[in-house]
Amino acid sequence: MQLSVSDNKLFAVDDAHQLYVYLLTDPREPELVGEYQAKAAVKSVFSTDSFCYLLLESGEIIVLNTTDPSNIVTDFYLDLEEKFNRLFVSHNTLYAVSNQNVISFAINRVGQLKYRTAYQASSSVSDIVVYQNRAYLALQNGELLLLDVTNPEQWVWLGSHGNLVDIQRLSYNNKKLLAVTNQGTQYLIDVKNPARPTVENIYSGSSQKWLRAALLDDELSVILGSGLLQFVDFSSTPPQISNENMDFGQGVNFGGQRRAVIRDNMMYVADWFSGIHLYDISQPDHPQLLSSFHTPGSPKGIVVKGDYAYVADDDYGLQIIDISNPRNPMHVSELITSGLAYTPVLAGDRLFLASHRGGFHIIDISDVKAPKVIAEYDTPGKAWSLAVKDEIVYVSDTTSGLLIFDASNIDEIKQIASFSPGKNAEDILIRCDIAYVAFFDDGLYLLDISNPAQPEVLSHLVTPGNARGLALEGDNLYLADWRAGVHIIDVSDVKQPRITGSYDTRGASWGVKVKNNYAYVLDWWGGLVVLDVSHREVPTLVEEYNQRGIIQQTVTLDQYLIAVSGEGSLQVFDIKNPLHPTWMTTLDSINQASALTLIERVAYVANDSTEITAVDLSDPFDIQLLDTIKLSNKIDSIKNSQGKIYTANYDFGLTVLDPKRAEYQTQYRTGLNDFCLDDSSIYIAVPLKGVLKLDQQTLEVAGHYMANHDISRVESNGSSLFASDMAGKISMFDLESEALIAEYDIARPVVDMLLQKNRLYVTLATQELLVFSYSNKEESLTLDTKYTLNNPVSDITGHQGVLYFSGGKKITAMKPLPELDVSLENGHIFKATIPDNMPEGAYNVVLIDAKGQQQHFHNVFDIKVPLFSKPKISAEKYKDLLQQQLQKNRNLQ
Repeated sequence: MQLSVSDNKLFAVDDAHQLYVYLLTDPREPELVGEYQAKAAVKSVFSTDSFCYLLLESGEIIVLNTTDPSNIVTDFYLDLEEKFNRLFVSHNTLYAVSNQNVISFAINRVGQLKYRTAYQASSSVSDIVVYQNRAYLALQNGELLLLDVTNPEQWVWLGSHGNLVDIQRLSYNNKKLLAVTNQGTQYLIDVKNPARPTVENIYSGSSQKWLRAALLDDELSVILGSGLLQFVDFSSTPPQISNENMDFGQGVNFGGQRRAVIRDNMMYVADWFSGIHLYDISQPDHPQLLSSFHTPGSPKGIVVKGDYAYVADDDYGLQIIDISNPRNPMHVSELITSGLAYTPVLAGDRLFLASHRGGFHIIDISDVKAPKVIAEYDTPGKAWSLAVKDEIVYVSDTTSGLLIFDASNIDEIKQIASFSPGKNAEDILIRCDIAYVAFFDDGLYLLDISNPAQPEVLSHLVTPGNARGLALEGDNLYLADWRAGVHIIDVSDVKQPRITGSYDTRGASWGVKVKNNYAYVLDWWGGLVVLDVSHREVPTLVEEYNQRGIIQQTVTLDQYLIAVSGEGSLQVFDIKNPLHPTWMTTLDSINQASALTLIERVAYVANDSTEITAVDLSDPFDIQLLDTIKLSNKIDSIKNSQGKIYTANYDFGLTVLDPKRAEYQTQYRTGLNDFCLDDSSIYIAVPLKGVLKLDQQTLEVAGHYMANHDISRVESNGSSLFASDMAGKISMFDLESEALIAEYDIARPVVDMLLQKNRLYVTLATQELLVFSYSNKEESLTLDTKYTLNNPVSDITGHQGVLYFSGGKKITAMKPLPELDVSLENGHIFKATIPDNMPEGAYNVVLIDAKGQQQHFHNVFDIKVPLFSKPKISAEKYKDLLQQQLQKNRNLQ
């Protein structure tokens, strides 16, 4: 089925090729006003005020005159030379989508097409809409792309959102964009500011798969599925309780990579959040992180000379690190400087340091153990970067643009020239007598500096984003353009530089390095990204290092989340901000890491074969391999209790290990589907036999919990046992009596279960999270809350009130809602007592009867925090508290 809305009319095409036209005078009661039978299957439909365009499977486009919907007539036909998937028409321009390409054609009144331009996206395009010279592209990699198409010959990037899921269709109305997934989830996106599109509202719908949707106004959409129309009210905003649907950096942050240097097959990266990282790039399509070193500050830049790395470490000045052993970097010395150390440049035994608000410094590094400042100069603004040529220092400054200094006499540094178009200079490269200068808000300038005292503009190239980093190889300049990705610029003619190719990364490109036709992009929020740039017009993605593999399982250690992700091995995330994990480092030498368990500060990681790797996490920034334990069978699951490791092979049985002795202790042979542990017992889900209870010391059977179905998941809390079967029925047993005391039939496959604080959390294969309350005394198991997740889910971990879900390339973090009692009175009035810590937003209610039938009620409660409220203390009490604080301050003086 296909949908399109225009001029207060809804156009819908069903699987029988029948076009229906509805009048939406009252959107909630559409009136059928016209029909048309197409001659073949329709792939896409688009409508304007007077015309409707039907894209047929054959590739032909039928243009219908719908001025009178009761008498629809064929106006003309358009014949495309190749097959397309989607179409859109705006201002006599036809936009057609085929895989990664969007091709535009001019249409004349008699149905003739004239080719205009082609745009190639970084991933296959699912849909396109164009309004007011802005094109919105939904990409299959989860990205929403915004382009300026004012010039039909050259489209310009405006912005993007890199963290949506499986977008299939788009609809636009009143500066709002409706993005619909294949499963029917709808995102309402505010695109008033194209540089930062923001998810404003989400509707997840029911379990039914809705096929198409269209935005009627900025608060109402219509969705079509299984021959039915349904309307969704977006007038209220749901609470923000998870990091789903946030753009990169707002959800999971894959690092603050800013600057790097390549030497031989090594790349040294300065990461704003986590220190420096040393990568082996001998295989460009599969870089390997050899080590990380956590500096005391926040690394902004790095250079390398001999066995030493010189790190600009923000307010901790210059840090000198011994990198002679790339797997074990060691701190040598530091030099605290005024300002904030940002960008270092080497010139012999001197290091020139752009120090942000501290201007720039010249440092003698002839003695690496005792570096010393030998000169400094305070620039008017913030010095972001610099370059040095023939004792002339070129400084990019936020206030004054490019500043040029004669540093031949370090005792008397003199400014000899400047160049400022009134914008912020951020980075600079020099080759021969040409300076390439990136201006944050004004693109790229090429300057003739043959006479440094009189720089002359050779050319200026406006870029679509914010120019932040530069790299030069041959006649190609690579420009990191922040949220606009990376551009390849042909500078063979310095008076006419031109962009030949671009790639929009998921995060914000801040720096770039190039070697042997590979570009290594330092993607703020997105991590290390590798592009193949052998074809300058079409750079292609080779690797996203920090998103390699699917997250299989997580555990927590203090304020860190440890994740294993198959090919991505073991990753460490900082979760001090619990809903926004930030990548710290990776141990990628474990092949296909699939599961892990944690004993004290050692992680035991199982791969997809027969090995367990012990990893020392004493320093989460510097994780180390300890040992490898080999078993005789593949490991499907791994857990621990009382200092021992329990592994399961679902065909063979259980193996118990003493990790200190790295040897088998005992084995229990039986086929199993799952197992769990408490302080003294093991609970095994045995196919078709219910759950066996084993004594941890002897592995002898100590109990048997009978079930009528094949149990797939088990979880215990010491007093109750919860078991789910293949069909989704959850059974609750009393551990001591082995009696079945409660059941709940979900009727959908269970993926994982977690017990925390008298709550049972259950994830489903349908990407749902169910929260149950339970009571042994009352023999009850009650469904309290249901959440719809947009990312795949497998394992679930809880830490300090936040849940972390595995199953995708990114970790989903969620803070479940507090307990809320809701009742229905008189059949139509909902009553609830709202807790003080209930997040602001609109809430839905689902009524479930004894037979499991559900009724969904949208936006039943809308919680808002008042802008102004009465003070909770009296004026007299406030004065008393103020006097107490003033007295404390006096005592400290």
